[in-house]
Amino acid sequence: MKIFIVFAIILIMAIGCGTVEDIEKSKADLMDVDRAFSKMSAEKGMYEAFDFYMDDNATMYRDRHHPFTGREEIRPLLSTDPNTTLTWEPTKAEVAASGELGYTLGKWTYAQKDSLGNVEKNYGHYISVWKKNKNGDWKWVFDSGISSPPEDNPEEG
Repeated sequence: MKIFIVFAIILIMAIGCGTVEDIEKSKADLMDVDRAFSKMSAEKGMYEAFDFYMDDNATMYRDRHHPFTGREEIRPLLSTDPNTTLTWEPTKAEVAASGELGYTLGKWTYAQKDSLGNVEKNYGHYISVWKKNKNGDWKWVFDSGISSPPEDNPEEG
């Protein structure tokens, strides 16, 4: 009986733990998803992109505010202004051994065009936490970012 229990525990642990190759593939997939998210933000706007990739129970932290949780609280934070663009580039991804939870880190650029066509840019770093939904799609469950000097941005530095 003890051998059966030990075998069952090992089997359960093995099912929950991906191989190194699985983890590396999951990291690469998550980086690709985050890049597609940024591309959608550039092409269709941040509102549509964040809403598309958002988990229903996502939480967003913004400076000087209480956390925003759920689509109805987060959507009003997302710009629909066609003169603003938020893009980013992930620099790192990590994925849990189960392959179901991960995070990305990266650098963002927020560009805003005024009525004369002048563009003002702001830069920063972000973290997004991701979870696979029941369909196996990565959805962000947590997002937060901070501002940084332009020289921290690969586009400018």
